[in-house]
Formats: sequence, C-alpha cells, structure tokens
Amino acid sequence: MNGALTKKCEDLTFHEGLRSVLVANRGEVALRVLRACRELSIQSVAVYSSADRDSAHVQQADCAVELPGEEPKDTYLNADLIVATALRLGVDGVHPGYGFLAENADFALAVEKAGLVFIGPGTETIALMGDKARARAHVQALGIPVIPGAQPSGEDPVSLQSAAVSVGFPLLIKATAGGGGMGMRVVEREEDLAGSIDAVQREALNAFGQGQVLFERLLRSFHHIEIQLISDGYGGHYHAFERECSVQRRRQKVVEESPSPNIDGAMRERLCDAAISIARSVEYRGLGTVEFMVRPDSGEFYFLEMNTRLQVEHAITEQVTGLDLVHLQLAIAAKEPVAITQEQIGLHGHAVECRWYAEDPSAGFTPTGGTVLRWRPRTGQHGRIESALIDGAVIGSHYDPMLAKVVGWGETRSAAIRCVDYALSKTTLQGVQSNQRFLRRVLRDEQFLRGVTPTEFLDQRRDLLEEVDEVDASTPFLALAFWLGHRDNKRLRALGYREVSHYYRCGGDRRMVITPVGAPMAETEGVALRLRMGQQVHEVQLLSPGTADPWLLSIDGTASWFEFSQGDGAYEVSQLGKGNWLIQSVDGENEGARSDQGGPYRAPMPCRVLVLYVEEGALVAKGERLLTLESMKMEHTIFARNAGRVTDLRVAEGSSVEKGGELLSLQEEAL
Repeated sequence: MNGALTKKCEDLTFHEGLRSVLVANRGEVALRVLRACRELSIQSVAVYSSADRDSAHVQQADCAVELPGEEPKDTYLNADLIVATALRLGVDGVHPGYGFLAENADFALAVEKAGLVFIGPGTETIALMGDKARARAHVQALGIPVIPGAQPSGEDPVSLQSAAVSVGFPLLIKATAGGGGMGMRVVEREEDLAGSIDAVQREALNAFGQGQVLFERLLRSFHHIEIQLISDGYGGHYHAFERECSVQRRRQKVVEESPSPNIDGAMRERLCDAAISIARSVEYRGLGTVEFMVRPDSGEFYFLEMNTRLQVEHAITEQVTGLDLVHLQLAIAAKEPVAITQEQIGLHGHAVECRWYAEDPSAGFTPTGGTVLRWRPRTGQHGRIESALIDGAVIGSHYDPMLAKVVGWGETRSAAIRCVDYALSKTTLQGVQSNQRFLRRVLRDEQFLRGVTPTEFLDQRRDLLEEVDEVDASTPFLALAFWLGHRDNKRLRALGYREVSHYYRCGGDRRMVITPVGAPMAETEGVALRLRMGQQVHEVQLLSPGTADPWLLSIDGTASWFEFSQGDGAYEVSQLGKGNWLIQSVDGENEGARSDQGGPYRAPMPCRVLVLYVEEGALVAKGERLLTLESMKMEHTIFARNAGRVTDLRVAEGSSVEKGGELLSLQEEAL
C-alpha cells in the first residue's frame, strides 16, 4: 500500500527539470520548504501520518498523500514507502528537511537510484560525514584539530570501558550516527560509565537505527560555533559566516545568534577557512554546516561535526546576510549555476533565535504535551515565528518537542534580543506547558546580555529554571472570574445579580471568588464587575470591545491584556508578557489540592515505557530506579520516592502511556 491521494494530486502537471518536489518531513521545516517551492513556482507534495491529517503542512501543499500509520517508523522514516510515493506521483525531487531521513545515506541513494533528485549532498558525502568516527579521522588527516577522544576497538563491554577510561573524566559519550543533541551523555565518574553507555546505545538504536559510540573529552569554557556553507556543485565553496549556538540544555540548542559575540575577525577567518577546506575535501554540493568548539580567550578550536543538511537555525543567517538559503538549496539541486561570490555575502545587523519547546524547565526540561487550545503568534516589525502549530494540534510523544522558532533581527545585538523578547511576550500558547517564560528569563539575564555563555551556561545557572511570579497572585483568578461572569451576563441578570461563590485552584493555590457583588457598575453597564476575594472587593473593567482576543482588562486600575480558553475541566488564562495559568473550577470550600506524593506514580508526559527495572511485588529502596520513559526522542527515569513494595504495576516495556496515566504504586515498607 503506497498511501492514499488526498489533496488535488490528480490535478498536478509536472515538467522537465526540478519543477515538482516531495517534502519528506513534517512541522515547521516542511512549511519552510513548501513556502520556498511556492515562491519559486515549484509544485509541492506533502506526505503525512494519520496523526497529522489536519496539520498545517498538509493544508499548504499543492498535493498531500497519507502514509498509512501513525508512528514515525511507519511513515516519515519509511524510506521505501516515501520513494515509492514519489515515483507514483512522478515528482522530480525529494527534500528531506532536517531530522528523520535528512542525513540517511541509504535513503539518499534510494532516491537517486529511482531517477529522482535528492535535495542534499552526494550519498558518499552523507555517509562519510554522518559517521562521527569516520568524519573525525577524515578531518584530522586534513590537519584540522579534532576533540581528543577514542573510538572503541569493539562493541564488547571491555573494549568500550577501556576506550572510555583512556580519554579520562569527565567525558562525553556520543553515538557515531547521532545528531540534534540525541545519543549523548556526560559522564563525570567511572562508576557511572556502564549505565550511561547502555543509555546512549539504546537511544541511538531508537533514533538512528545503530548503536555504535565514541568517547570525547568534555570541554569546559568552550563555545559552540558553526559555519554555514554553500557549495554550488561546480567547485565553488562559500561561507555565510557563523552562528553561536552555545546556550544549550542536554546538549541541544536553545538560543542561537549570528554573528557570534565571542569571536573576532581573525578567529572568524580561521574557522571559515577550515570549514571550506572540509567542504572542498569531500567535493561538497548544496548547503551544509561545519561545527566547532571554540575557546576565544586561548584561540583553541576543534572540529565537532558536519551536518549535511539544512539546519534548524538557518533563519538567523538569512536575517543577517539577506540570502534565502532554501532557494539556494533548491537551485543547486536543480544544477543551476549560483550567481554568487564570497565578496557579495556580507553581514548586516544581528539576529537571535529561540527554540520554543514543549517542556517543563523547572522539572529538568521534562517533555510535556497536550492539545493546543489557542495559538496566536505575534511579532514586531523585524520578528519572525516559524511554526506549524494550529488550534487543536495534539503535541504527543512521537516527535521532537520543538513547537516554534522565534527569530528577531536588529541593527545591534541588544535590538535583536528585544525583538525576540517582544514576540515571546505577545504570543499566546495555551493548552501545552512550554519553556516560554524560561526563554524570556534567559534573554533578560545579565550574563546572557554580556554574551558570556559557554556551553555549560545553563548547567551553571540553575536559578534561571525557577519560575518567578511577576504578578499579584489574585490577578489570574479575578481575570477568569470576570471573563466567566461577562460571558454569562444574561444568566447573571436573570438571577437578579445574586452573589454566587466560585472556587478555583491553580497548582497549590486555592481561591474563592464571589461574583457579582451588587449590581454592575452603573457607568459601564455590563462591562465591569465588583468581585470579592477574601475580605477585599476588586473592580474589574473591560476596556476593549470584548468581541475579539485579546481582552484588555483593568484590575483595580491596572490594565493588562488577557486571553482565555477552556479545556478538559480547566481554564487557561494568559496575561500577555507575564505568563499562563491553568485554573481548575472546584466544588465546595472543603475541596483541597490533591498531591501525587503519596499516590500512584504517573507519567509526567505522553510517553512509551522503554525500560522496566522492577516487577510486581519487588521491594525497592528510596531513590532506586523504577522505569525509564521515552518521549519526544528523550529519556526520563522515574525513581522511588520512598522505600516500599511495588504494587499495581500497570505497564510493561513498550507500553504507551498518556500524560497522567498510572504507571505503578509503592506500598511503603521498610527494607
């Protein structure tokens, strides 16, 4: 079964040359490629899983084809099915986006053997540079320094242990086929080595289909700098300067910027020359990125890896150079000459990008999930938000947790930072817990503003993970009570404005709001209410029309913009620029906040059970591992809160669990 034609595919007419492209990806990168195709009058085909039927990339493509199945391995990672679909539709080329099959040499070869254009470099280049061990050896032979490390001589535990110990601690374990920050672990002590190797191999097998690893010295006080390459396929190799990507969590990028605030012209020239030497040595074609670890104060730099694809953060390079990198990528794939010289590529201003993730920073960046109740992107003049979010979108456990990229440009670095912060403050996301407020704390942090952000920046600044209340605790409760009261205005009038008590809970904070107190304020007739909370009466007034979002409310004389949505048994209140609150309506004044501390262990996010360390009836110690969950390509281990005996074990290895689903219980029992 090759998938069903679902959108106008029978109406497409294809021509000679690169006039039609199948986008073998989803989400915001699929939208980015589709937009470029539309701008270049290239007809586009989208593929999608059953879970993505209503996704934005399906709606925006000229044609869309459903690939049977829901999980990535059956759809976006099913190389044979994608190639067969491309052949059936008669397209000219396949664009892999990034992630999934973008750096899979076998997929690229299958596309080329089918007589189609793979929009990326040659298969030999992908195979060489996609294997971290082979890439290290190749670059070292060019005389370019590589991070000190070791490749195990075998896959047996003794060889792995010996290779790791030869590097010394702390070290970094890396999957040789890894990318995107996955398949990596920092090991500080030898006693943690065996478990970390197992975890990296397991994650690598799950994400990349192979579990080989290598070991590298963990570099401290270094910056992560990458060089954007453009190679025209006719021997011309150019750079579009650098991007600084040092603000990371779990070895994955969070904030990127261009140019780097940490390197001077001489260092920039050294890095760009090294990157072009690597591209020339493999006869590179298309877009690519060479990444380095750099210590500006000493002038040291080491080759890290080469990405043979479009990068997530390509937008900031576009902002400072004026180039459209996806246009260039498509032109090179079509074997068109690229009318560009190195001298014509210049830097203008500064650009910053934040990755907006579905995760909880205060819980160790644990992935979250849920259904998007409201998505309202807003930017200033020089802002740009790249996202595939729509109202009703389900954020599950199959894919990377990135929800959006927020990009800002300015004449200066501080102006670019303000541009991104403005977009984050004005954009509303409801229904999914995210790192929105965390990103704003990073952007306003003094150390970040000075540009002093080596790769361990976030590991050292745990204070940035803590939520800071920027509003009076009563504000979201009063705003919600007003919204509900205004929405139910006719019912309240019919009741003769009798006082009605409402009980709400937000986390551990529980409030009672009495609405309305007396008749509406006469001067505003129906657009203001007096609400009582405890012993205090508050005046809440609607200053905007109230027929469209957001609402401008004055609470005791202070005006703010709010948005509201209603989900399963709860409401979400957003105060623009301040934060989101999930508020439940509860019955009765004696209803208290519940806690899972003594109850069953629940899944903190939609997930799959990867490893189960215990069985029914087992006696475990406090802090002992119970199970490891996998969600959004990341692992999360659950530990015992207290000593006890395992009861009500409800899952097995491979089980899929929704957020909040019960995993097991522990009956407290002394060892």
